[in-house]
Amino acid sequence: MTPVKVGTATVLAVTDGRFSRPATRFFPGVTEAQWETYRAEHLDAGGHVHLNFGSFVVRADGQTVLVDTGLGPRLNIGGTSGTLLESLGAAGVAPEDVDMVVTTHLHLDHIGWNTVEQDGAFVPAFPRARYLVQRADWDFFLKPNPAEDAELYQTTMRPLERAGVLAGRGRARRHAVAALPPYARPHPWPCLLPDLLRR
Repeated sequence: MTPVKVGTATVLAVTDGRFSRPATRFFPGVTEAQWETYRAEHLDAGGHVHLNFGSFVVRADGQTVLVDTGLGPRLNIGGTSGTLLESLGAAGVAPEDVDMVVTTHLHLDHIGWNTVEQDGAFVPAFPRARYLVQRADWDFFLKPNPAEDAELYQTTMRPLERAGVLAGRGRARRHAVAALPPYARPHPWPCLLPDLLRR
């Protein structure tokens, strides 16, 4: 995809793969009849909608910020996934180039490449980066008795805590937000780090 200029920042869309689902299953409140107007543009012949595990690379002021890390290589929900590092490489971005990873929210398709496995342990996939995480999401998804998908959070989020690279908590959080250039600062939108501005 062609990079987009936003002020002094350059924004590039990258991908961790694609998947498809029946439109009426993915959007259960929308009937097949309601899809008819949009079928030719948005659905395939079988009535499936195709979606992207998308991330963004933002470059400005000498910083490289990665927004979300896709589904990652350890889950398979159909389609293709696990291509983020390849997509970054094609864009000329090595894992060591990333200064900060901003996680919009902790759904599984946004955190998959937070870590990689090395010598039997999970370590940050972007070794120089600080990881910015919303406290409300952290508290909900990593509570003492997490619900489903707990194992994935243990391999994608807890290793960041152990490595000391989380920038979304305490004074480190405030420092990280203040240090971000304006194009990358969180704003109080649902699921997009609102808690960072309130505390």
